[in-house]
Amino acid sequence: MRISFHSDAFASAYWHFKKSLEWAGLEFCGSVMDYRALTIAIVLSVVWMLPSASAEESSPIKIAFIAGPDSREYAQHEHNGGLLFLADYLERFVSEKEIWQDGRKAPKIITKVFCDVRPDDPAFADPFVENADVLVVFADGAQCYPLAGHTPLLYRMKNAGKGFVVLHFALCATQTITAEPPLERSLDEKFIREAIGGVYETFHSINPFFTAEVEVVSGHPIARGVRPFAIWDEWYYNMRFINDLCTDEILDPSRDTIVKAILKTVPPDATRQRPDGAHSGNPYVRSRTGKPEILAWAIERQDGGRGFGFTGGDQHVNWAHPDFRKVILNGIVWVAGLDIPQQGIATPSPSLEELLEHLKQPNAWSPDREQSVRAMIDDWNR
Repeated sequence: MRISFHSDAFASAYWHFKKSLEWAGLEFCGSVMDYRALTIAIVLSVVWMLPSASAEESSPIKIAFIAGPDSREYAQHEHNGGLLFLADYLERFVSEKEIWQDGRKAPKIITKVFCDVRPDDPAFADPFVENADVLVVFADGAQCYPLAGHTPLLYRMKNAGKGFVVLHFALCATQTITAEPPLERSLDEKFIREAIGGVYETFHSINPFFTAEVEVVSGHPIARGVRPFAIWDEWYYNMRFINDLCTDEILDPSRDTIVKAILKTVPPDATRQRPDGAHSGNPYVRSRTGKPEILAWAIERQDGGRGFGFTGGDQHVNWAHPDFRKVILNGIVWVAGLDIPQQGIATPSPSLEELLEHLKQPNAWSPDREQSVRAMIDDWNR
């Protein structure tokens, strides 16, 4: 925390120091002092002053959002609209707001959303990206993967302790989808696995649509205030985790693994019965029928940075679900290095109009579809 000492702050420091000396049984004079007591006095004076530091005295947190081009039907894979929505919520409801129960304010959060980013996009030359504290990526993977070819920049950021949040298909860093598993995985895949602890690996991970009965794995700050929920989405699972950790090891409460599960579910058996393919199924997935799978996880890296991965995100309307939205906001704020309040990052539910205002495509919903979406959002927020 960076603190600016003005004249009133100096006076306060002198007062606290003098009171600490008195507490330690010393007088502020030229006599020989007990240096152990003096040390106690100095520490106490510093501790007494810490609560007076305000959000204005903290360095701003910079968050760069990389949104790939929108790629599916209306309100699906809305990378631009989704990140514009999240950035707006962070600035309106977290930045410099009293998010902790003791009245402390969060630091100022500065966001910048780079839209329709492709691998050759000039966004990666923008100093804001490399200087950001957190990089949030929401985009298509595979052939459209926007981070492709930028691993030198990304590793510089990672080695500097920057944070990374990767959502949905951006977890798939494979540029070429082949008929057989590749003999060697790409540098982009290796980076994502190292930066956030897990990656979507073709011919290992799968991408079914289903209603997940989401359970919250307690104990991690990102899980604070998040309740169990059920929601339809394209939920990837069976990620390839760092250090060859398997899902069962990470979910085993007796183990302290570097990857921490945040959300889990037991997928319907039918999601495992699809034919073999790069995204559809494989024998290992089928061997795990009836077992829980990880949908969101976090990591604290040895370089001091943090990472968060989340496999949902196909359905834009899901940002209106309070717990779906909260776990993502918790994740971003935690990766930025802040503590998460016990109630989590609480934000108001957006209206349908707020949710759709950032979408570029014209509204393609029928009146009946729009009415059903409104009813669903109302039900979520009762």
